[in-house]
Amino acid sequence: MYDIKSASGLLRRKHHKLFFIAIIVFILSVFMMGTTLLILINQYCQINKDFMDNENTHIIEVASDDMDSDINGFKFSDIDKINELLTNHKDGYKLIPIYQFSIGVEMSG
Repeated sequence: MYDIKSASGLLRRKHHKLFFIAIIVFILSVFMMGTTLLILINQYCQINKDFMDNENTHIIEVASDDMDSDINGFKFSDIDKINELLTNHKDGYKLIPIYQFSIGVEMSG
C-alpha cells in the first residue's frame, strides 16, 4: 500500500521544519520559566525587605472591647503586667500604650 521509502522521504523533508519549531518552542518555554523564576525571587526578596527585616511591622496589638460584653477595658495595672511579660523576653519587645477616649454618642443596632 504505502512504500516505506516514500514515507521516510516525507519525514526527511519535514524534519527540518519540525526541528526548527521544536527548538523555538523549547527556547520560549525556557524563557518563560526563567522569567517566572525571576519574578518569584523578586517577590520573595521584596517580602523579606518589607515584612521580615522591617522593624516597624513587628507589632502586636492587645485590645479589649467592652461594647457587647461584661469585660471592662484595660486598667493601668494591666499595662504593667504586659510590660513585665515583655521584659522577660530577650527579643527586644517594648510596650507602647495608645489611649483612646470615646467622645460623643455611640449608636449600635
